[in-house]
Amino acid sequence: RVAELIETPSVEISTVQKNVKTISEHLETRLEEMNALIHRWHTEGFSYQERLRILPEELLEWEHLLPEIEQQYHRHAGAYERWKEISKLWDYADASIDQLAGKLEHTDAFLDKIESLEQQWTEKELQGASLIERWEQLGFDMDIWRYKITQDPRQGLSELNQQLPAYERANDLLENMLKLDTSLGGEEDVERRASILRTMDLEIDLLDEMQQWLEKKTLRNTRHRRLLQSEWEQAVREGKAESGATFSDLRSFETALASVEHLSRDKISNNTISNAISRTNAELLRLESRGWNITELLHLQEKEPESFFKQFAQSMEAVPRIGPIQRRIAALDWRRDIGRADAVSNQIRNPLELIRIEQQIPALIRHLAERDIEDEDYTYSAWLPEQRPVLLPREQSVIQKIPAKVQPNSTLEEAHEAMLEAMDEHIEPTTEVDDDVNVVETTEIAQPSTKTLKETETTPEEIKSVAPVESKEQAKPLKSPTREADVSSYEHLLHVLGLTKEANALAGSGDVSNLRRALASHVGVEPRDIRVDRLLRLVLRLLPQNDSDDSNRSKLIDSIGDALLKYTQWVRMRLEARHMGASGDFFEDAARLGMALNRTPGPGVRVPLQADVEPLPESTNMEELHLHTERLIQSMALPAAGGIN
Repeated sequence: RVAELIETPSVEISTVQKNVKTISEHLETRLEEMNALIHRWHTEGFSYQERLRILPEELLEWEHLLPEIEQQYHRHAGAYERWKEISKLWDYADASIDQLAGKLEHTDAFLDKIESLEQQWTEKELQGASLIERWEQLGFDMDIWRYKITQDPRQGLSELNQQLPAYERANDLLENMLKLDTSLGGEEDVERRASILRTMDLEIDLLDEMQQWLEKKTLRNTRHRRLLQSEWEQAVREGKAESGATFSDLRSFETALASVEHLSRDKISNNTISNAISRTNAELLRLESRGWNITELLHLQEKEPESFFKQFAQSMEAVPRIGPIQRRIAALDWRRDIGRADAVSNQIRNPLELIRIEQQIPALIRHLAERDIEDEDYTYSAWLPEQRPVLLPREQSVIQKIPAKVQPNSTLEEAHEAMLEAMDEHIEPTTEVDDDVNVVETTEIAQPSTKTLKETETTPEEIKSVAPVESKEQAKPLKSPTREADVSSYEHLLHVLGLTKEANALAGSGDVSNLRRALASHVGVEPRDIRVDRLLRLVLRLLPQNDSDDSNRSKLIDSIGDALLKYTQWVRMRLEARHMGASGDFFEDAARLGMALNRTPGPGVRVPLQADVEPLPESTNMEELHLHTERLIQSMALPAAGGIN
């Protein structure tokens, strides 16, 4: 039967045979797949119980274990990649982790080890993030550090901790920069440097440069405030400001001082204007007492004060020329126009009309030349203002005694002496007179002065008789001695000094009296460069004396004028360097520079700003004057050093 079944198997047996064969092939395929998977894990560095191959009899067991092993593989593989990354970045070695790495049966223990490292990684990240957040709140740019800590928390945190002292120093610099007083300028520079500290790498050289700049700026502000405080205390002592005032910044301090100076100048200006008005009123009364018609001047003073002062000054320049003007007018042939002659005779008593009449003389000559004679017997009556008689004692001897000159002790005394000398030059020297008449009429001083000269004391024995002077008698002005000295050098110097009016007057008349008074009025100003005072005092001693040394005096004046041009340029550059600008008026610019240097001295040796009180030689000692002039010229033309005079 068996043989029959074998030889001729039934359908059922054939079916079973086929099924068994199919199952066998499937199991073999599955075994090969599982062995291939284990081989792949092994090539990747993973193993399970150090098995490299599954036996056929173990197939069913491994089929049951494989899903769990695959899960462990995936978990272990992810942790293994993280371990390789951490060990590479940190240069970290741990034998216990190396023993567990790749062992799938020890996956849970391996994951615990890796999780511990992950916690350390996260802790470093949190510490770095905390530091970054703190410095970002202080304004620093921390993007580069955020990137470093993200890539490697431990290394990034270590580098950041090493850089913390530099950040602390930079933060201190920033705080001090923000405390700087930038009210007078420099705010943009502070912002630029603050931005550099917040964004650039904080190297030692950069921090040292910032520290030096901050110390220099702080010292400059401290020095400036100290000088302003000194100036404010001086104003308090002078009663110009109140004590106890505090100022938040330098600009408010400067503004307060400028206000004090402005009020002081306004007060001085008001006093000057008041004095000018009082002197003008006194001069108007004096003109009226001498017979001048001042009605138009009074009306102009009331209605147009600004125009009045300008025209009054011009008219006062013309008043001393009344004698020459009347002589020129009297020489015209007024028989040809009697009506015009009477009108001119009345108008000439008005100081304002006197200027216009003087300018119209050529036109009057042409006008009269074109007319016929109206009255052969007409005579023009020339009006002259009343003169004040001066009593002079009879001279006891023709020998004139020259008093010895006394050296002034101070600049104010010297200026006062120069004014008195200028006033004395207008008084004509005493002349011999007859016994019958001891009264000499003198011309009025050309420049009006509010000071009065004391009358000369005389005794009855010195005066024989005094003859009254009739008011109708025409006074003949005495001629002043002609100066033969060349005044072109003095004209040039006056133009450089800005005294154009005095220069024109000197060119027209050659009279140095007004020049002496003008120069003396500028002596002794403080605070101002002492060289200006020395220059003025030397020029006063080098004025023409009508002797053989006048040519030498002119040469010295030329030398001073050449040096003054360079000094004027120096003054202008110093003012422009302080953002003040030059006005073009020498004395005004010198005074402004003196005030600026007194408040904030320049670099180098401090310029003396007090009045010049050094004794100078007499005007006749040309040798000593030459030495002093040379010293002045050398001091006004100092050599440049590094572009700074």
